[in-house]
Amino acid sequence: MANNLFIYDYNNLLDTSIGSKNGIDKKDLVNITDKINSAYNFVFETPSKSMKAVWESVENVDLNMIKQMANSIRKKCDNFVVLGIGGSSLGSEAIFKALCHCHHNELPKARRNGAPRFYVEDNVDPEKLQGLFDIIDLARTVFCVVSKSGNTTETLAQFFTIKNMVSEKLNGAWKEHFVFLTDNNDGFLNRFVNENNLEKLYIPTDLGGRFSVLSPVGLLPAAVLGLNIDEMIEGARLMVKCARVKEIWKNAPLLSAAFDYLNYKKGKNMAVMIPYSEALEFLDDWFCQLWAESLGRTKNDDGLGSSTIGQTPIKALGTSSQHSQFQLYLEGPDDKIFTFIGVQNFKADIPLPSDMNNLYGQNVTENRKFGDLFNIERIASTLALASYKKPSETIIVSEVSERVLGKLFMFFMLKTAFVGSMLEINPFGQPAVESIKLAVSAILKSDTKIQGDNKIEV
Repeated sequence: MANNLFIYDYNNLLDTSIGSKNGIDKKDLVNITDKINSAYNFVFETPSKSMKAVWESVENVDLNMIKQMANSIRKKCDNFVVLGIGGSSLGSEAIFKALCHCHHNELPKARRNGAPRFYVEDNVDPEKLQGLFDIIDLARTVFCVVSKSGNTTETLAQFFTIKNMVSEKLNGAWKEHFVFLTDNNDGFLNRFVNENNLEKLYIPTDLGGRFSVLSPVGLLPAAVLGLNIDEMIEGARLMVKCARVKEIWKNAPLLSAAFDYLNYKKGKNMAVMIPYSEALEFLDDWFCQLWAESLGRTKNDDGLGSSTIGQTPIKALGTSSQHSQFQLYLEGPDDKIFTFIGVQNFKADIPLPSDMNNLYGQNVTENRKFGDLFNIERIASTLALASYKKPSETIIVSEVSERVLGKLFMFFMLKTAFVGSMLEINPFGQPAVESIKLAVSAILKSDTKIQGDNKIEV
């Protein structure tokens, strides 16, 4: 099969495979034609600025500017560190894990094709931050500070701490060790960057943070790592092209969204993603934020009260999750829909040892490799779920490449938007999360230590 193939397989979502209780009759899709059409219009015909930015950003991104900055960074550092949280870090982590050697940072520089070691600091746990200082030379490190709003407390705390350390070590020469990604609005970080004439790239103003992986947020780290960002963007564009087809049976993101909506209405309020690829492990983390933060809402119900909406995303990984979670998935509550991701060709593969033939009493290893076993495990898992009448969809990709990863990112972003429309909610913004940010600010300002009286001390 062709390289960069992407197949969406929905057989195990249909009633013909798993029965009428959990399976979807194709007629069910006809019955929600209005919702499907409305979702299509929400994304492409009458998009909001936030929606339009998702697919328009991959059409308008200035790849040459990103590559020029990346080349400059590569020449002056041994370590490249992203300072960001949530949508400012999960995408670049997913790209790094997917496309770089699984022990990239341990390889000598020649084996890394001249790329720096790569780290992501996505938390304010002091032990983690101190641990970074223990292994890097600040004089040979460039830090990429990412905050779309420019007001992210965690990221700014990291930045000013490291800025002061670099300044002290290098006699005030800290500026060339930082680049900044933020939007061109009146956030604190943008004002600071402009006042100090610092190196920056702008994130499109209307593009939500969790939808920003195919903007400079993900593309600059990818380019610094020597990855082909042109191919990544081309993959995303191809997925947008697929999603623009109005015929639902030819539109993979829209069809998947419709199946998900129908399953949600059947009580499937948990979405389990299971990539059978270590390289795609952090794609799972990225998806969990995208899905949870976009679709978790409280929705007014005709002014009579409110109802909560949203599927809980669950991270799993083949094959390890077969031995830790699948007992629950197979015999536990019937409240989940499963998305498998399979890879046909791995960057490296190892023949299965002939010793295994003794275990099975016949030749099972001839012309087979670990990649074959990996895919057999995936297929067996989908068959087991089907035997228990549990719904699952499968995405098959030919390989984990830049183009394929671009397709995967865009598939899930468009699917999220389609589902949001079908649920009649706005998948952009995160109003409830703002309450945490306000609480952090209030506690910092007042030095309040909140602890109730009802507790047990051991």
